[in-house]
Amino acid sequence: MLKLMLDENISPALSKPLWEMQVDTTSTRDRGMLKAPDHEVWKVAQDEDRSVVTINRGDFERLARLTPRHAGLVLIPSGRGRDGQLEFIQSVVETARSENAILPSLRGRIFKIAEDGQIFIEQTQEPQPAKVVLRVVS
Repeated sequence: MLKLMLDENISPALSKPLWEMQVDTTSTRDRGMLKAPDHEVWKVAQDEDRSVVTINRGDFERLARLTPRHAGLVLIPSGRGRDGQLEFIQSVVETARSENAILPSLRGRIFKIAEDGQIFIEQTQEPQPAKVVLRVVS
């Protein structure tokens, strides 16, 4: 089952219709985390294997890149209101289910939804180890 954490800029009223779609959904408001720093929201979501849904691209995108095995990140445009937000989230859920109907997952990916509804998916990469060059001095 897909599991989502709605950031404070996403309507918590979306939890009910998402649950009706069989998506385990909670929100920062329901968790008493309004005004919590993004890294705390991210940690709770990752601890519970939840994908974060937000309009806050900067901080969460950086956190996702630092934790490549994350549960998923959904970045939607702002200004569309509750119904628009629901449509964007539903499109990501449908995309995940079309890839794997039995075990849909957003794991390790960043879903960026454009204003026109187009979805761009980025697979986060494992950080590459730094190359160490040893020089033997005699």
